[in-house]
Amino acid sequence: MASLSDKSDKEIGQLLDEYGIKHGPIVDSTRRLYEKKLKEAMTKNTKPSPSDKTFYREERKA
Repeated sequence: MASLSDKSDKEIGQLLDEYGIKHGPIVDSTRRLYEKKLKEAMTKNTKPSPSDKTFYREERKA
């Protein structure tokens, strides 16, 4: 796996989403914090399973 520092801001954002980590914009001043949070989540393997997600559907009215 490539180092997190080699990934683009967009890729970091996608990984944060995959691991269920809430985040704001990834910029120079926040990137190190988000990389740290990702490393912790990856070490603990705390990626939420697909069954943890809630899906909503709209009901049609006749």
